[in-house]
Amino acid sequence: MGIREQIRKPAVGGAVAVVIVVVAVVIALNARTGPKPHRFSRDNVDKVWFYDLNNGELFAQPLNTRPPVKAPSGEKDGKPAGVRAHVFACDGHCDDKDARHIRYLETTPEADASGEALVDEGHRLVRTIDGEEWHSYNSKEGLAIRGSAFKCPNSGRDRPCFPK
Repeated sequence: MGIREQIRKPAVGGAVAVVIVVVAVVIALNARTGPKPHRFSRDNVDKVWFYDLNNGELFAQPLNTRPPVKAPSGEKDGKPAGVRAHVFACDGHCDDKDARHIRYLETTPEADASGEALVDEGHRLVRTIDGEEWHSYNSKEGLAIRGSAFKCPNSGRDRPCFPK
């Protein structure tokens, strides 16, 4: 007897229908519950993290702020000590300060006469948080730094975090 004949039996057909309904309900409930990771969109982000090179503290700045900026602790070697920090957390748990990590730092090497930093890819520099040397944004080293991912426990993904 084939599957078609088995399903035509009232008991089997009813059981198959119940299983299908249960699976559909579980999928629907799963999609509606649970924490949703923070999704980056310029529509829902108005601040980004900056890092104070003097004391290692994070502080918030408006989204379009160009590094370097004056840090809460002052200057470092006669220059602004605030650089952009690219902050991530596993599975988007950005509210947990202990779950966040800094993937890399970003700055610019100079400013034009108006004080506006030059920010095209050729003028952006990156480094790791514990590194001393800055690398061009699109150099081999810069790409490796930006592409490095934090290994999250439980096979989670690290996602970008932004101040509230």
